[in-house]
Amino acid sequence: MNVNIKYMGQLRKESGVSGESIGLDEGATVKDLMNKLCDKHGEKFTKIVFDRSDKPSLAILCFVDDEQKELSDLLNDDQQITLMSPISGG
Repeated sequence: MNVNIKYMGQLRKESGVSGESIGLDEGATVKDLMNKLCDKHGEKFTKIVFDRSDKPSLAILCFVDDEQKELSDLLNDDQQITLMSPISGG
């Protein structure tokens, strides 16, 4: 199956693209997707997605077809996924 990713904030910067299509195995979860994206986009991207103890960052928001999802939620073919990281400033 394929899902379409849209990156926002720091994730866009570190991935080097605003969006892409990713192939996943049937039955894949949001966490499976995150792991695949980290493998593809490297260390800086991974440091945003996972904390120092390799647990998923609570600051990353994942929306699937405009509905916020948890890491354990299953994905389906051709879904639109938006990944957002916090933007800081002042």
